[in-house]
Amino acid sequence: MDSPHSHLPGLLLSCLLTACLPGVAPIQSANAFLVPALRQSTNASTETLNAKLAAQIDEYMAAVAALGRFSGSILVAKQGKVVISKGYGSANLEHQIPNGPQTKFRIASLTKQFTAMEVLILQEKGLLNVEDGVCKYLGDCPEPWQKITLHHLLTMTSGIPNFQNFPDNERFERLPTTVEATIDRFKGKPLEFPPGERLSYSSSGYVLLGHVIERITGERFEDVLKKHIFVPLGMRNSGYDHPQTVLVDRASGYARQGTRFANAVHFEMDTPHAAGALYSTVEDLYMWDQALYTTKLVSKASLASMFTPFKDSYAYGWAVTEQQGRKVVMHSGAISGFRSLIMRFPEEHVCIILLNNFEFATLRGPRQDIPAIILGTSYKVPQEASGIRLDQETAAQYVGRYRSANWEIIITKEDDRLMFHPSVGSRSYFELHAATENSFFVTELELSFTAVQDEEGRVTHLLTEWGKLEKVNSGGRRRSATSALPGLTHSWRWTRDRRISLTRRSSRRPTNTTADHDWSQVTAAWNLRIHQGPDKKVGVRQRADCVLPMRRRGRPAGLAAERESAPLRGAPSLGCGSVSRN
Repeated sequence: MDSPHSHLPGLLLSCLLTACLPGVAPIQSANAFLVPALRQSTNASTETLNAKLAAQIDEYMAAVAALGRFSGSILVAKQGKVVISKGYGSANLEHQIPNGPQTKFRIASLTKQFTAMEVLILQEKGLLNVEDGVCKYLGDCPEPWQKITLHHLLTMTSGIPNFQNFPDNERFERLPTTVEATIDRFKGKPLEFPPGERLSYSSSGYVLLGHVIERITGERFEDVLKKHIFVPLGMRNSGYDHPQTVLVDRASGYARQGTRFANAVHFEMDTPHAAGALYSTVEDLYMWDQALYTTKLVSKASLASMFTPFKDSYAYGWAVTEQQGRKVVMHSGAISGFRSLIMRFPEEHVCIILLNNFEFATLRGPRQDIPAIILGTSYKVPQEASGIRLDQETAAQYVGRYRSANWEIIITKEDDRLMFHPSVGSRSYFELHAATENSFFVTELELSFTAVQDEEGRVTHLLTEWGKLEKVNSGGRRRSATSALPGLTHSWRWTRDRRISLTRRSSRRPTNTTADHDWSQVTAAWNLRIHQGPDKKVGVRQRADCVLPMRRRGRPAGLAAERESAPLRGAPSLGCGSVSRN
């Protein structure tokens, strides 16, 4: 039934309801005044709050940068408003070019979320289905892969081993390659577990997804992403990072070697491909974040599948977990010279993006404290810790290797300073500061630990927040050139920071040898390592394709310098060829 007043003109109805008097204009609805006023008040309040948050974040990040833990750009947004977008440190140390919101960084594994989105886009186009077996799209598919689906690849549950963990991975990362060649490296490996059984982080699956995308579309992975994602979203400062391309505003990546910075090791992006080859800016990634609240790229159903974990916390290119008591969707990335992090609190409409050109920066502090600032919980601005100077004898007792079931670190001595190597073969190492005679910290890594001694004063192990590391040797000791033949190691200086070592893995000599035998007739095969800094491998471990003649007492002939003599000028000759500096 209609209202009894439904036929009355709007003005008359307004007068009746507001008891307007003759000669007095009818009173407008209260909302006509209140809504604009409330909007102005709300906007002013939001701007004031955001300005306060921006000042807090800036103070915090400036302190982190001053401690050498961050060099890069940050963008934080809340409820669709950018709170702060700013750079810290240098995009290029040689030319003192500062980082800024438009600086382009390698985003490493943040690439995976774009690969996952492209798979969903192709699914909505009817070109694939995530439940399809991967073998449907591969020409030559190994038998163990027959039960692996695209869904398994997306959720890291395929069981395919991660090629980045292979012992020979470093030498592949430095050279141009193809996605097919990368796949060949793990195609013949056995699965680590049946598909779908559990989560095991593996970039191999995302390289395979990139290959599938290229086979389905007939286009390069980078071109497909540009057409389907970057152009539609206006992400003009994002793309596939080819090292040979001159890219305006590209940041240089850096490592740390004790008290000085070093250029990061060259890294070809053909190897990570769809698992980690993209570059972007904080502002472009914010466009990406905002698009994920809409159906610009895919439907709500596809978005829901993207953010639904399968095993543990991993979904399609995103980890879904909790922080500050709130749901957070996030991913981090690490590659030579760079670290990256994106955190999304979808219920609060908060986005935090950190792109960094220090490969050693853990981002542990910002990961915890920036959300605390933006969500209004407690945090602390980091302060520089004070240390003490140890005498040489005391410092020397901490030198060595320390090992647990899943971690091995090295402490060395460089001049009068202790150095901390966070892993065997790590490209970055750091000055180790003593807080007391037996407690230590590494400023750049936000790491501290205690050394424990036995009754005789010998260091036995370290206690860290991740557990106990046993001391396995005193470190830094090399075998003599007059050691017995098996396992003999020789080392030669190359430059001030680099050292070459040769370790014999086999030897052959006549059976009728005597003490006066001509040792030049003895041959041996060798492993070569190139070290940077104490006990630090940076080059390729190579096996000689031929044997070397030996001098008396087992010293290899054909090298360009004697043991511990003047620096080598160039590469050492191995008789059957030479090994070039990497």
